Amino acid sequence: MTATLPRPHVEMDSPPQPTRAAVITRWHELRRIAGAITFGLGLISGIVLAWPAMIIVTVLGAGVAVDATLAIRSGRVNVGPTLMADITFTGVGLIAASVPPAAIGMVVAYFVLVLAVLGSSVNAWPIGLYAVVVGVAASIEPTYIDTTGGSVERSLVSGIIVTAVFGVLTIAMVREFTSVYRKGTESSDRRLEIADAIASAATALVAQDDAGSLASALEAIRGTMGVGVVFVERNVDDPDLGLTAMVVERASGGSHVHPSVDRQTKVPWSAMPGARSHLEGGAPFFYRVEEVRGTQGDRGGDLGLRVEVNVPISLRGSWVGVVGAADEDGDRIWRTDDLVLLRTLADLTAAHWQREADGKIRDTLIGSLDGRLRHVEAIAQASRSLLGEHAIDLEPAIRSIGIAAGIDEVFVTATSAGGEGAPTAEVVASWSTHGINPVAPVGSSWDYADDVPARHALQRGEINEGIQSSRPRMVAGSESGGKWFGSLGYV
Repeated sequence: MTATLPRPHVEMDSPPQPTRAAVITRWHELRRIAGAITFGLGLISGIVLAWPAMIIVTVLGAGVAVDATLAIRSGRVNVGPTLMADITFTGVGLIAASVPPAAIGMVVAYFVLVLAVLGSSVNAWPIGLYAVVVGVAASIEPTYIDTTGGSVERSLVSGIIVTAVFGVLTIAMVREFTSVYRKGTESSDRRLEIADAIASAATALVAQDDAGSLASALEAIRGTMGVGVVFVERNVDDPDLGLTAMVVERASGGSHVHPSVDRQTKVPWSAMPGARSHLEGGAPFFYRVEEVRGTQGDRGGDLGLRVEVNVPISLRGSWVGVVGAADEDGDRIWRTDDLVLLRTLADLTAAHWQREADGKIRDTLIGSLDGRLRHVEAIAQASRSLLGEHAIDLEPAIRSIGIAAGIDEVFVTATSAGGEGAPTAEVVASWSTHGINPVAPVGSSWDYADDVPARHALQRGEINEGIQSSRPRMVAGSESGGKWFGSLGYV
């Protein structure tokens, strides 16, 4: 069941990036921020403290920010060259600014952490060794660039700047890695849940033939989505309502569910033109129940539902029904994997219905073929009986016909003139299945004056249907030389 409203905007989450690629992107974003901060602090401290060495730090900070921006735009994933450049430029800056060894230790720890998170193989660990060597060199190398030889005040400022920048970077990298790793784990678990649900639904709809297979499939999908109800509607032509959506099955989380999704409930599509246009075009349809209050799409009130999404079911290119999910939580956001589950269920339901239709056609064809074979065999047996040496005996022929037709009695009559001029039917051959008392035994007769409709039909060469001894009877006339010779009757 859907609504008459236009399709509103629906927020959905997007599939997560691969863990390492996501962390690399985030690392470049952090590099850009760190470069900008370094540029600003270096410029300010250089001006305030009249510190020429900070020109180098300012230039290096700007370079890192620009490189990070280019890396993000180009989607750079090769970490090694970038780390080597960052370590080299940072070492130059540490030496130029006479950074204290304690702060240099923070810098080395940051680069080792980045390597641990982003290094794709053990071949990257020489870069970590390089970071340690640069750190040691920066700790012991005398400062020749700054002509003042480096004051305590400047060393304190440089230590604070380095600790602040690289300390924040280290914490951010740890938090980012933990967050992305957790999301990656949750995503993997979610994919397993979805795969299990689809497997269960497929097993129910494709491998099972019991009447509850559709309900089992719906429950597997509903449980994975975590919604109040999942249902299937099939399009039917109602003589009064026209093309109508009829609920054929549903699965709900609780013992109660809104009556609008009860089985056999019908709503005409004429009341939902907006929904119909989306679904006929193959698009899902979303709506919130409060937007359709008072219409046939309103599922609010007691046991009410608040949000709903419908996905079309197509069979051989034709729109034949809907798979829908609804929930009582009005703030629920339909996720991408929700639509994946519903679309998969729609395809499985279409396959299930097609299999049912093919089964009916198969059974009909087999039954028709079986019937044809039986009648051909009966005609062959009757022909042998009528054309054989004992052709005068009709009983084998009519027995074959009776068994093939699956009826209780077959009889043959000869027409003769009655005493008052009306024709009379005299039974000359008769067969009846075991345990049945024949209504027309051999030797019995009746006057057609008592059955005028049968007489007129047989004289015109038509089949007469009626009742004989409270049992249905069908009689066909037989001619010889253009004259009404007799009849063949089924009871």
